[in-house]
Formats: sequence, C-alpha cells, structure tokens
Amino acid sequence: MGLASVSQASGPSRLGKVIDRVRRRSLFDIVTVALGLAVAGAILYPLWFVIKGTFVVRGRLTVEPFRSVFDDHSLGSVLRNTAIIASTSTIAAVVLAAVFAWLNERTDARIGWLARILPLVPLLIPAAAAAVGWVSLLSPVAGLLNLVTRDVLGALGIDMTEGPIRVGSMYVLIFLYTVTIMPFAYVILQPAFQNLDPALEEAARVSGANTSTMLRRVTLPAILPSLTSAMLLTGVVSLALFSIPMMIGKPAGIDVISTRVYRYLTSTYPPQTGPALALTSVVLCFTIACVVLQRRMMKRQRHATITGKRNVSSLVSLGRWRIAARGLLLSYVLVAAIIPFGGLLYLSTQKFWSGSYSFSLNTSNFREVFRSGGQTRESMINSAVLGLIAATLAILVATIVANRAHRSGSRIGRASDGIMKVPATISQLVLGVGILLAFSGPPFRLSGTKPLIVLGLFIAYIHLASFTANAAVGQVAHELTEAAAVNRASPFRTFRRIQLPLMTPALIGGWILVYVASIGDITIVALLSTTNTQVIGYRILSLQDTGSYPELAALGVVVTLMTTSVVLAVTFAFNRRTSSR
Repeated sequence: MGLASVSQASGPSRLGKVIDRVRRRSLFDIVTVALGLAVAGAILYPLWFVIKGTFVVRGRLTVEPFRSVFDDHSLGSVLRNTAIIASTSTIAAVVLAAVFAWLNERTDARIGWLARILPLVPLLIPAAAAAVGWVSLLSPVAGLLNLVTRDVLGALGIDMTEGPIRVGSMYVLIFLYTVTIMPFAYVILQPAFQNLDPALEEAARVSGANTSTMLRRVTLPAILPSLTSAMLLTGVVSLALFSIPMMIGKPAGIDVISTRVYRYLTSTYPPQTGPALALTSVVLCFTIACVVLQRRMMKRQRHATITGKRNVSSLVSLGRWRIAARGLLLSYVLVAAIIPFGGLLYLSTQKFWSGSYSFSLNTSNFREVFRSGGQTRESMINSAVLGLIAATLAILVATIVANRAHRSGSRIGRASDGIMKVPATISQLVLGVGILLAFSGPPFRLSGTKPLIVLGLFIAYIHLASFTANAAVGQVAHELTEAAAVNRASPFRTFRRIQLPLMTPALIGGWILVYVASIGDITIVALLSTTNTQVIGYRILSLQDTGSYPELAALGVVVTLMTTSVVLAVTFAFNRRTSSR
C-alpha cells in the first residue's frame, strides 16, 4: 500500500511538471514545436510507404534488397566513381567559394554589389539546361566547339571525324560538378565573410600577422560553422546530382549512385524500389555522420561573428593582384555560365541538330515556347508561381525550426531539424514515389493537383533551406538573445526584431537556392505532374523524349532569363533596403 501511495503521488507530480513547463512556454515556442513536428511528419510519412513496401514482403521483414545490391559486381565501380567525383568536386567547390567570398567581402577586389551575384550566375541556369548546353558544345560528332575545332585542324591538314574534346570524361564531369555546386557553398560562405567582426582581423594586423596567417588563424576558424555547412551541403548535393551524370556521364559509361538508382526504378517493371532504397542508405549514413560532426562543432560557441556591433573594416589591399582577382571571378562566370548559355542559345536557333553548323537566326523554337495556349508557356507560368510558394515556405519553416533547435537545445527541435536534412540523402526518384503513394490517395486525394507539387518541392528541397538556416543561426551570438531576454522581450519579438534581420543575407541565399532548384526540378515534378498541371521539368522530359532538342534549348534559354530576372530583383531589393538603413 505504501508503494501504491508513492506511485500515486509521483504520477500527478510528473504531470504537474509537464503542465507547468507548457504554461511557461510562449505561444511562439508552442507554434515552433508544432511546426517542427508537422514538417517531420510530412517528410517521414511518405518515406514510411517506401520502406514498408521495400522491407516488408507478405508481412515478413527481408534484407534481400541489400543482398541484390551488394552482389552486383559493378557496384564497386559505381561507388568509386561517386566517391572520386563527389569528393573532388566538393573540395574544389568549397575552396573556390571561400576564395570568391573572401575577395568580394574582405578585399578591395570587389566590383560593387554586382560582385555578390556574379558567383551565383551559374546557379541561374537549371542543371538540365546547362547539361544540354555543354552537350551541344562538346558532343563528339555534332558539338559546336568540336565542329569549329575540326574545321580549323582540317585547314592545317589534320583530319578528324569526331572530337577532339570528349564531353563524357571523368575530368569534364568533375569540372561540371564543381561549377554546378559551387554556388551552394557560396551562398553560405558569403554572408559569413560579410558579417565577420572586423575587429578580429584588425587585431591580427596590429599584432603583425600577414594576410595568410590572418586567414589561417583568425578568419577561417571564425566562420567554422559556415564552412562545415557549406562542405556538408555541397557534398550531399553532389551525391544527389542527377541531370549532369544522366545526360553526360551515363552515355560515356561513367555510372554513379544517382544514375544507378534511376536504373533500378526505370529499367524493369515493377520498379526495383528495394535495391534503390538500399543504395541510397549509403548516402544516408554519410549524411548522418556529417550532421553529427557539424552539431558538435556548433556546440562550442566559439565561432559567433555577428555580435550586434556593426563595424566598418578596412579592406585588405591586394595591390597589383586586384586586377587578377577580378579577372579570376569574371573568368569563372565566363566558363561556368556564359559559354554553356551560348551553347543553349546557338542550339535554340537551329531547326535541326546535325553534324554541320550555321549561324542563321531562326526564331521558330521561341515562338513555340511562347505560343498562346501552348503547353510550354503554361508550364513556365506554373513553375514560376509554385516555385515562389515552395521556396518561401521552405526558408521560413527551416529558419524557425533551426532557431529553436540551436537556441533551446530541445530534443524535439534537434530531431525536427535533423529530419529536415533526410531528403538530401534519399534519391529524388524514391522520394517522389513515396510522396505520390502517401498523398495521392485517401485521406488527402491530392493526385495531379498544384498543392501536391508544392508539397513535393517543399519536401524535396527543405534540406537546402535547412543547411542555410543552420549556418545563419550559428553566426548570431547568444549574447544578443540573452540581452533581449533580460529586457523581457518575448521569444517572437526577439526572433523578429533581432535574429531575423541579422540572418537575412544568408536566408536570401537559401531562398534563391530553393527557388532555382524548384524551377529546374525534373525528377519530383515528373512523378507528381500531369497533363493538366504541367511544369517546366515535366515539359523538359517530354521534349527530350521526342528528340526536340532545339525547342528544349529555347526553353532552357527562357527559363534561365526568367530565374535571372527574379533573382536579380530579389537581390536588388535586398541591397536597396540594406543601403537605406
């Protein structure tokens, strides 16, 4: 009886503690927790459908999918190709992004506000369109650059029937991966360099440190959370990249994880969902390990650089190297964006893609793109609207959840923040199948609707917003929120008036990432779209299947101009607002 009385006494006591804890929380905290749980559920719910259908057969658990994958003798070459391309391009992209961010924000080599947008120019060309541009230039037989090069060599007495440049090589793939994922690292590192407390570098200069020592001992350690976030984000993006290895690597026999998963899901009927998910588990384990490492680094709290004191730093003078630094930036934009866009523009003016070239202007492909009532025009309008909605929702939700996870340290917040990164580790084909199975039938019945496409894009690219939000939150010092709490500011007021304005530069970059990725998405929208709700990715696949490459190139040109206009407008509005303060 004594034990019963103790248990009865302890029960209400525990319940009372929980009730008191809930009462002490503000409405903003409660909404944040609920939002995190809702997003976690929206991500895990479709994955459950895939996992259940893969590992549970006739009510029994099975590991047969893993056996079929690891019994494949070609798996070694797939993993080796993926490791070489992903690791090399990730390191190169982060180094290049750090160099550009440092030049633009901490030296006198910057070219005004235009310097901030120049490294992002390659991101404005959708990956599928960029791949078409490079193929149109470097195809062994019909590539424009190869055709011109062969004519020049023929005049010198050297006859060639194809080449001399081969687009399907490991070196070209690493280069294309690097220029494609570099902007993802730049949007994280640029705000970190911009918000770096100049007093740290000035103290190093006063102490006699040269530029290299200051970078190694002061600057880079101060932006450690942004560096780890940039490395992690570019790493998972390179592992999940599909358009370039599919259109360039696969024809050359260079298979990676993303193309192998695509083969599992499309080469047989019914699709081999089990082996596809088993292979993506390799990426999942890698990402989990990286996320754990990143969180341990952020817990040290020795890297916060936004302290609320806005100093004006003396920029590092590069002297005669300033022109070379600007030339490096412009050369990158030329190679990574202008040249492939030129390939797209050339192909879009041709009636047919053949082994000869002509520079006659033909606008029939563009007329077809803008034809009133045409499917291509409708797809562009739908993509522009749905991309804006998905990007805005993703960056707002990711910022609120990341702030909760980083500031409060609650288990629910950390779990929700970690779950938002899970889509980065799952093949978009597998993820799209799960979303289709989960939300098309009862009770949601969203099949073929625009809300399903927005939800699919939100789930597929929430990790881009999450990585950016984590880097932004990690740069804001705890002293600012503690000072607000001392002055009895509510959590919502602190977030809206202090944290959000300081994080805005990084969040703008995250919004751009999600928006551009949503506009150029192929995999998710191919599964969720119908003829009644066409978007750009769906139309790209349709044109590719019919072999209409000139019209496909024209669509790529128009989409590039469309995304460029939106991104420039957002950037200009933000810079104008910042300069007016």
